[in-house]
Amino acid sequence: MKRPVAQMGKPFMLKRVAFIFVASRALVICAALLGAALIGLRSPGKDETLWDVKVPFFNLFARWDSCYYLNIAREGYVGESHWAFRPLFPLILRGLGTHLSARIGFDASATVSGFLANNLFFMAALILIYKLTRNFYPDGAAYRAMLLVAFFPSAVFYSSIYAESLYLLLLAACFYALERGALYTSGGLGFLAGLTRPEGFLASLVIILKGLRVQGLHAKLRGIASAAAAALSLPVFLAYVHLEAGGFHAAYLDEIQWGGKFTALKVVDELLHFQVPGILGYLVLVLPVALIGLAAVFSFFARKGLGSGLGSPLFPYHLFSAILMVIYLTYGDARSLLRHFSTVIPMYWTLSLWMARRYVKPLVMAFFVSLMTIGTILFVNWYHFL
Repeated sequence: MKRPVAQMGKPFMLKRVAFIFVASRALVICAALLGAALIGLRSPGKDETLWDVKVPFFNLFARWDSCYYLNIAREGYVGESHWAFRPLFPLILRGLGTHLSARIGFDASATVSGFLANNLFFMAALILIYKLTRNFYPDGAAYRAMLLVAFFPSAVFYSSIYAESLYLLLLAACFYALERGALYTSGGLGFLAGLTRPEGFLASLVIILKGLRVQGLHAKLRGIASAAAAALSLPVFLAYVHLEAGGFHAAYLDEIQWGGKFTALKVVDELLHFQVPGILGYLVLVLPVALIGLAAVFSFFARKGLGSGLGSPLFPYHLFSAILMVIYLTYGDARSLLRHFSTVIPMYWTLSLWMARRYVKPLVMAFFVSLMTIGTILFVNWYHFL
């Protein structure tokens, strides 16, 4: 007699993860290769250089901000706009890139090693997202959540020389440890997440809200200490900025430079100027997916209501996600919106529940797969990821 899916063991779960991982990465790689062959690089703008790490295939996944991560890994925080990037991913690139640097150069070595490492990080993140989701939802919802993560429209960044795979892994591990009651481990992982992306320190909000719900003074104190450890990543990084740059303002000014104008106004500017392919990117990629993501996160509060919502074990996660989405929408580069949304884990939970309805799953997956293919082609050919 066939066992229900919810009762199937670890080997079955790992097979599912492996299948989703291989299928999504195969699609990304095929889209990148076909896009590069059929469309080719766009022409550089005035005073613009489309740099190349000079290593076939892998160079397709080293675009845009990849150069900042590689520069920090190679030389440290010595250039303009470097302080907007956190140090953990560049440190990993530095450690991995030194092995082959004598033969093919540091940038090429770090790109090859970073591509392989990020794919491993991503596969581990899928496993943890599945396990984390199973704390709240049945197996089918956890499986659909993995599908959504793997085929999200900006999923090319999980294989590229960006910090997204590492950040997603650390965030999922932080929350999974929290649900397992390993508060100190959760705080340590939250600290590392904060050293990977600027908003990572906000994981401390989930830890403190969860920690204060446990019974007993000692347990509550452990929750407070763990949340403080996760939040410590921000002052630690700022202290380093102060020592190296002579003041905390260097990080702030760099992040302002990257953020600049209110994100929503940037979208309006692009639409008014009608720049192709920019406007097509906004209309086809950014706007629909951003609206879907916002609806998924904020529908929790509308569905639960403030009273019952506060008592839900999911409330800390959705509050954390809502704050992140407000930050992304009001401050930051509009061209990075989908990349930032891709790591908002509770968004996938709500979407996975919606996909349980008849005909919704194939429609959502067709939509996501199509946009992921388009986004990958734009990215590898140096078009703005819009």
